[in-house]
Amino acid sequence: MPWKETEPMKERIKFIFEVESEVFRFSESCERYGVSRKTGYKWLQRYRESGVEGLRELSRAPHDCPHKTSEAVEEEIVRLRTRYPRWGPVTLRMKLQREEAEVQWPAISTIGEILKRQDLVRVRKRRRRPQPIFSGTQVQTEEPNEIFTADFKGEFRTRDGQYCYPLTVQDHFSRFSLCCQALESTCREPVRDRFERVFLDYGLPTAILTDNGVPFAGNGLRRLSRLSVWWIR
Repeated sequence: MPWKETEPMKERIKFIFEVESEVFRFSESCERYGVSRKTGYKWLQRYRESGVEGLRELSRAPHDCPHKTSEAVEEEIVRLRTRYPRWGPVTLRMKLQREEAEVQWPAISTIGEILKRQDLVRVRKRRRRPQPIFSGTQVQTEEPNEIFTADFKGEFRTRDGQYCYPLTVQDHFSRFSLCCQALESTCREPVRDRFERVFLDYGLPTAILTDNGVPFAGNGLRRLSRLSVWWIR
């Protein structure tokens, strides 16, 4: 009969008592309890050395780990990090290798884990990126004034040190440039003024396509900003 998985300790005790009573031969007892002779001798030896307690299942965890970072190495990493609190695992490892090249320093990921374990790093919360209003599908138009596209083409400094923000508005169908105006900021009012001029000159589009930057999108309902609400109205 095989040993019960739910009560292995009781089965081992019964097996040992049967072997000690010599009612059956050792090989017959092993066969009755569904264990090999090697396993039977192992439990018998444990019982004779430690009694019933020797029949308990021992932990299979290794007694030592050859890859574990030594305390001396960990202390040196902590010391250097304390001295240079802005250094990360990469810089710390490079510094340690330059100072003591003969030491087998742990990997960058291991150094990072040591810093976390010692509360020497602050875990930053990942910022949720706002979801785009439009999908990544290609927008198709069949005639002018269906869709206007608007964008700021990257700011830059002029010779007087002032920032310039080029606002561009384009008809998506014809690629005709409706506006290319240098603004001093991305504030809503000057942008709205330029769109008022575009609407007066070229009419209203069916939709306006932009990115999620200021002032086109906001943090409110459906990422609408004050400018985009004005467009809708």
